[in-house]
Amino acid sequence: MNMKRVIIGTAGHIDHGKTTLIRALTGRNTDRLPEEKKRGITIDLGFSYFELPDGTRAGIVDVPGHEKFIKNMLAGAAGIDIVLLVIAADEGIMPQTKEHLHILQLLGTKHGIVVITKTDMVEEEWLDMVKEDIADYIKNTFLEHAPIVEVSAINGSGIEELKGAILEEYKKVDQKDTQRHFRIPIDRVFSVHGYGTVITGTLMSGKISTGDELDIYPENLSTKARNLQVHDENVPLVEAGERVAINLSSLKVGEVKRGMVVAPPGMCMCTDSLDCKITLLDDSPFIIKSNQRIRLYVGSAEVMARTSVLGGVEIKQGESGFCRLKLEEDVACERLDRFVVRSYSPLYTIGGGMIINPYPKKRKNIPGYEDELRSLENASDSDFLRYVLSSAGRPLPLDKVSVLCSLTASELSGLLSDIGSGSKIISSEGYLVYADVLENFKRKITKSIEDFHNRHSLKKGISKEVLYSGFFKNMERNGFDMMLNILRNRGDIKGENLLSVPGFEISVGGEDKKAMGKVLSALAGDFMPPSIESFGLDEDLIDYMIEEGFLIKIDDGLCITSDTGKQLKSVLLSLFGRKDGITIAEYRDALDISRKYALAYLEYFDKIKLTRRAGDVRILIKGDEVK
Repeated sequence: MNMKRVIIGTAGHIDHGKTTLIRALTGRNTDRLPEEKKRGITIDLGFSYFELPDGTRAGIVDVPGHEKFIKNMLAGAAGIDIVLLVIAADEGIMPQTKEHLHILQLLGTKHGIVVITKTDMVEEEWLDMVKEDIADYIKNTFLEHAPIVEVSAINGSGIEELKGAILEEYKKVDQKDTQRHFRIPIDRVFSVHGYGTVITGTLMSGKISTGDELDIYPENLSTKARNLQVHDENVPLVEAGERVAINLSSLKVGEVKRGMVVAPPGMCMCTDSLDCKITLLDDSPFIIKSNQRIRLYVGSAEVMARTSVLGGVEIKQGESGFCRLKLEEDVACERLDRFVVRSYSPLYTIGGGMIINPYPKKRKNIPGYEDELRSLENASDSDFLRYVLSSAGRPLPLDKVSVLCSLTASELSGLLSDIGSGSKIISSEGYLVYADVLENFKRKITKSIEDFHNRHSLKKGISKEVLYSGFFKNMERNGFDMMLNILRNRGDIKGENLLSVPGFEISVGGEDKKAMGKVLSALAGDFMPPSIESFGLDEDLIDYMIEEGFLIKIDDGLCITSDTGKQLKSVLLSLFGRKDGITIAEYRDALDISRKYALAYLEYFDKIKLTRRAGDVRILIKGDEVK
């Protein structure tokens, strides 16, 4: 059984019979608004379904033909697989015929049928002239070789031939990818009594089941698919290529609007900047210059944007160019999405194009950046993955890479497996890093460590915390640790919290040894020593003597020798041999020292957990050696 799903859409000038044609095909009227029925024109999108001759159901989107409602037409055009370009026989090609065809061409539509309606209203000779005009006009468009079918919705002539032509076009349409993550640009929001908020749209990719968790972007609203409908029937599962209505749980109708996107939780990272390629129409009334305000239509969204032309001063009629679009509000979109641009005022469709990178670098005026975009224009998923990782300049967590590359976790895993271990992509601890990025990190970090060794030859190494906060704080901490672990495992660096380069050993010179001996001699047996700073030692040498156990640091400025520390502890323990609690005065008198020193020593013993304070006395905790 052929399970391919397609969306059929109408296009064409106002009053050329699009809605009437759909009624002839389906038996249903897609005009739903009272004003539409009263005025006899389509204002907003209409939806229905059509049963092909082989029994397959296809969704139908009926778009408005009036120039004032182009933005409504654009909201429904993105998901169309087969377009019925409707041209009335009595009027022929009209302004919105042209504009709609431009839009469909810009959106990358591949399949279509030209339908000449109202054939019962004209003579044969006139009809032949209209057909010639049409054939000439659709040259060099995706409809150049499309069938042209003559119909009359009044007498029914040509309707069966049109159904047959639709079936033939249906066979040519590629099946949408049901294995990717689901995505629905919302084109309609309403409330149903007893059910709550309902949204509709075309499922562009993936699958959705009843009960699935959903996020609404760019607002990051969390919800669930309470109920699904396709062609007015409840279904447990919807697949790519179908029109779907979703009853959302826990969201009010005012929280959701057309232009938002339904996707899996965490699958979108909304953006206000796009790097893209724009092509202007040959008959565009405007060119594109930098800092120009335009209207961008992507998915079902309309958003204002400012242009920044890359590599040139302007994009002229019939030309293409790379452009940074700075959006006035966030959108949810993906790489390779097609879009349309219209002038700000007056409103004209002037061109369109494709999103090359939805999450671009902050700086755009980088030498060779235009060439980067050119190389990404037709990049494969693996090539784009390499670009994302190499240009990031740091490790990226797997979930972020998935979003940046518009891939699910399983798609990314499969892609990494296909690329293989011979690639320059390194995966570790939930992060991905490009080999060149790791090597650059290695150069920076080893230089930082070596510079530290040169300045502090008596220290075992630089603190990992100091290194991170001083040089790499713009990098995620877990990614920083991941790369350190790789370098440590490779033998490029050594140490855990204190990092050094292989081969580094502390070497105490003759002058330092002499200074050490002088200090140790001066401090030996002195329970009330002078400040360590009074000896004029280099701070690194003091730290070295403490780290190596020659000195014990009691508090700032007060250091004693290790032998003195043992004596201090011995006296304290002898006091505890006579009573359970020792006061400062008792310890002071036992050592014949000032209260200041006695207090400092007891606080030190508290700190190393030998004693603890209980009111005015110290109580013994354990008898470990003084460290």
